[in-house]
Amino acid sequence: LNVNGDTVVPADNPYVDDPNTHDLLWVTGLRNPWKFSPLSDGRVIVADVGQNAWEEITVAQSGDNLGWNVWEGNACLQGSDQSCSPKDEKGNAFIAPVHTYGHDVGQSITGGVVVRGANQYTGQYLFGDFMTGYIWALSNWDQEASVQELTQVGFNISTFGQDQQGNVYVADFGPGNIYQMQLPK
Repeated sequence: LNVNGDTVVPADNPYVDDPNTHDLLWVTGLRNPWKFSPLSDGRVIVADVGQNAWEEITVAQSGDNLGWNVWEGNACLQGSDQSCSPKDEKGNAFIAPVHTYGHDVGQSITGGVVVRGANQYTGQYLFGDFMTGYIWALSNWDQEASVQELTQVGFNISTFGQDQQGNVYVADFGPGNIYQMQLPK
Protein backbone atom coordinates (compact mmCIF):
# COMPACT_ATOMS: atom_id res chain seq x y z
CA LEU A 1 0.00 0.00 0.00
CA ASN A 2 1.26 3.45 -0.82
CA VAL A 3 0.53 6.03 1.88
CA ASN A 4 0.45 8.77 -0.76
CA GLY A 5 -2.79 7.36 -2.13
CA ASP A 6 -1.51 5.77 -5.32
CA THR A 7 -2.35 2.11 -5.68
CA VAL A 8 0.88 0.21 -6.10
CA VAL A 9 0.49 -3.54 -6.04
CA PRO A 10 3.66 -5.51 -5.25
CA ALA A 11 4.41 -7.74 -8.23
CA ASP A 12 4.80 -10.80 -5.99
CA ASN A 13 1.37 -10.49 -4.35
CA PRO A 14 -0.43 -13.83 -4.70
CA TYR A 15 -3.58 -12.50 -6.37
CA VAL A 16 -2.08 -10.21 -9.01
CA ASP A 17 -4.07 -10.71 -12.22
CA ASP A 18 -6.67 -12.93 -10.50
CA PRO A 19 -9.95 -11.38 -11.73
CA ASN A 20 -11.90 -12.82 -8.77
CA THR A 21 -9.69 -11.47 -5.96
CA HIS A 22 -8.38 -7.99 -5.16
CA ASP A 23 -4.73 -7.57 -6.18
CA LEU A 24 -3.76 -6.08 -2.81
CA LEU A 25 -4.79 -9.11 -0.74
CA TRP A 26 -1.92 -11.12 0.72
CA VAL A 27 -3.75 -13.61 3.00
CA THR A 28 -7.48 -14.39 3.17
CA GLY A 29 -9.84 -16.20 5.55
CA LEU A 30 -9.30 -14.04 8.65
CA ARG A 31 -12.09 -13.06 11.03
CA ASN A 32 -10.63 -10.41 13.33
CA PRO A 33 -6.83 -10.54 13.39
CA TRP A 34 -5.72 -8.86 16.58
CA LYS A 35 -2.07 -8.28 15.78
CA PHE A 36 0.40 -10.16 13.66
CA SER A 37 4.13 -10.64 13.97
CA PRO A 38 6.42 -10.95 10.94
CA LEU A 39 8.95 -13.78 10.86
CA SER A 40 12.38 -13.51 9.24
CA ASP A 41 11.42 -16.00 6.48
CA GLY A 42 8.55 -13.82 5.16
CA ARG A 43 5.72 -15.57 7.01
CA VAL A 44 3.63 -13.99 9.76
CA ILE A 45 2.19 -15.27 13.02
CA VAL A 46 -1.44 -14.15 13.15
CA ALA A 47 -3.58 -14.05 16.29
CA ASP A 48 -7.20 -14.19 15.12
CA VAL A 49 -10.10 -13.49 17.49
CA GLY A 50 -12.80 -16.13 17.28
CA GLN A 51 -16.56 -15.73 17.22
CA ASN A 52 -18.40 -18.36 19.22
CA ALA A 53 -15.92 -20.77 20.73
CA TRP A 54 -12.24 -20.63 19.64
CA GLU A 55 -9.28 -18.24 19.60
CA GLU A 56 -6.44 -19.13 17.24
CA ILE A 57 -2.84 -18.56 16.19
CA THR A 58 -1.80 -19.39 12.63
CA VAL A 59 1.51 -19.13 10.82
CA ALA A 60 0.65 -17.79 7.36
CA GLN A 61 2.44 -17.01 4.15
CA SER A 62 1.53 -15.25 0.94
CA GLY A 63 -1.65 -16.64 -0.64
CA ASP A 64 -2.84 -18.66 2.35
CA ASN A 65 -6.53 -18.95 3.21
CA LEU A 66 -7.01 -19.35 6.97
CA GLY A 67 -10.56 -20.65 6.63
CA TRP A 68 -12.88 -18.03 8.03
CA ASN A 69 -15.96 -18.21 7.73
CA VAL A 70 -16.05 -21.96 7.29
CA TRP A 71 -13.77 -22.78 10.22
CA GLU A 72 -13.31 -21.28 13.67
CA GLY A 73 -10.06 -22.66 15.04
CA ASN A 74 -10.07 -26.37 14.15
CA ALA A 75 -13.86 -26.65 14.33
CA CYS A 76 -16.53 -26.19 11.72
CA LEU A 77 -18.12 -22.81 12.41
CA GLN A 78 -21.42 -23.33 14.17
CA GLY A 79 -24.26 -22.03 12.06
CA SER A 80 -22.11 -21.79 8.92
CA ASP A 81 -24.17 -22.14 5.79
CA GLN A 82 -21.14 -23.56 4.00
CA SER A 83 -19.91 -27.13 3.97
CA CYS A 84 -17.04 -27.83 6.31
CA SER A 85 -14.69 -28.78 3.54
CA PRO A 86 -10.96 -28.67 4.33
CA LYS A 87 -10.52 -26.79 1.03
CA ASP A 88 -11.62 -23.42 -0.30
CA GLU A 89 -13.66 -22.85 -3.46
CA LYS A 90 -10.47 -23.00 -5.58
CA GLY A 91 -9.56 -26.41 -4.16
CA ASN A 92 -6.71 -25.11 -1.97
CA ALA A 93 -6.42 -26.48 1.55
CA PHE A 94 -7.26 -24.08 4.36
CA ILE A 95 -4.29 -23.41 6.62
CA ALA A 96 -4.96 -24.82 10.08
CA PRO A 97 -3.96 -22.93 13.22
CA VAL A 98 -0.88 -24.02 15.16
CA HIS A 99 -2.63 -23.30 18.45
CA THR A 100 -6.22 -22.78 19.60
CA TYR A 101 -7.89 -22.27 22.94
CA GLY A 102 -11.54 -22.33 23.86
CA HIS A 103 -13.68 -19.66 25.45
CA ASP A 104 -13.45 -21.60 28.69
CA VAL A 105 -9.80 -20.38 28.84
CA GLY A 106 -10.08 -16.90 27.31
CA GLN A 107 -12.32 -14.95 24.98
CA SER A 108 -10.27 -12.52 22.92
CA ILE A 109 -6.73 -13.28 21.84
CA THR A 110 -4.19 -10.46 21.73
CA GLY A 111 -1.30 -11.17 19.40
CA GLY A 112 2.20 -10.61 20.58
CA VAL A 113 5.84 -10.67 19.63
CA VAL A 114 8.57 -13.17 18.81
CA VAL A 115 11.08 -12.55 21.60
CA ARG A 116 14.57 -11.32 20.75
CA GLY A 117 17.38 -10.74 23.21
CA ALA A 118 19.05 -12.96 25.76
CA ASN A 119 16.46 -14.69 27.95
CA GLN A 120 14.85 -18.10 28.23
CA TYR A 121 11.99 -17.13 25.87
CA THR A 122 14.18 -16.02 22.95
CA GLY A 123 12.59 -17.20 19.71
CA GLN A 124 9.21 -17.90 21.31
CA TYR A 125 5.97 -16.05 20.55
CA LEU A 126 4.44 -14.29 23.57
CA PHE A 127 0.69 -13.60 23.37
CA GLY A 128 -2.20 -12.96 25.73
CA ASP A 129 -5.93 -12.82 26.18
CA PHE A 130 -7.70 -9.46 26.46
CA MET A 131 -10.48 -10.68 28.74
CA THR A 132 -8.61 -12.93 31.19
CA GLY A 133 -5.17 -11.29 31.27
CA TYR A 134 -3.34 -14.57 30.71
CA ILE A 135 0.04 -14.41 28.95
CA TRP A 136 1.53 -17.48 27.28
CA ALA A 137 4.67 -18.44 25.33
CA LEU A 138 4.28 -20.45 22.11
CA SER A 139 7.24 -22.44 20.79
CA ASN A 140 7.87 -25.04 18.06
CA TRP A 141 5.14 -23.68 15.76
CA ASP A 142 6.66 -25.46 12.74
CA GLN A 143 6.46 -28.91 14.36
CA GLU A 144 4.31 -29.77 17.35
CA ALA A 145 3.48 -26.40 18.88
CA SER A 146 3.87 -26.09 22.62
CA VAL A 147 2.31 -23.46 24.89
CA GLN A 148 3.41 -22.48 28.39
CA GLU A 149 1.36 -20.24 30.67
CA LEU A 150 3.60 -17.46 32.00
CA THR A 151 1.39 -15.26 34.14
CA GLN A 152 -2.00 -13.65 34.56
CA VAL A 153 -2.13 -9.88 34.83
CA GLY A 154 -4.99 -7.94 36.38
CA PHE A 155 -5.89 -5.93 33.28
CA ASN A 156 -7.12 -6.14 29.68
CA ILE A 157 -4.10 -6.76 27.42
CA SER A 158 -4.43 -4.64 24.28
CA THR A 159 -0.99 -5.05 22.68
CA PHE A 160 2.59 -6.19 23.06
CA GLY A 161 5.76 -4.42 21.96
CA GLN A 162 9.48 -4.99 21.97
CA ASP A 163 12.47 -2.65 21.96
CA GLN A 164 15.85 -3.03 20.24
CA GLN A 165 17.35 -4.80 23.28
CA GLY A 166 14.59 -7.44 23.23
CA ASN A 167 12.69 -6.13 26.24
CA VAL A 168 9.00 -7.05 25.96
CA TYR A 169 6.21 -4.66 26.92
CA VAL A 170 2.49 -5.21 27.43
CA ALA A 171 -0.19 -2.49 27.39
CA ASP A 172 -3.21 -2.13 29.66
CA PHE A 173 -6.26 -1.12 27.61
CA GLY A 174 -8.06 0.72 30.44
CA PRO A 175 -5.74 3.51 31.61
CA GLY A 176 -3.26 3.00 28.76
CA ASN A 177 -0.33 1.99 30.96
CA ILE A 178 2.61 0.10 29.46
CA TYR A 179 4.46 -2.47 31.57
CA GLN A 180 7.84 -4.06 30.93
CA MET A 181 7.83 -7.83 31.36
CA GLN A 182 10.66 -9.29 33.42
CA LEU A 183 11.77 -12.36 31.47
CA PRO A 184 14.23 -14.72 33.19
CA LYS A 185 17.69 -14.96 31.65
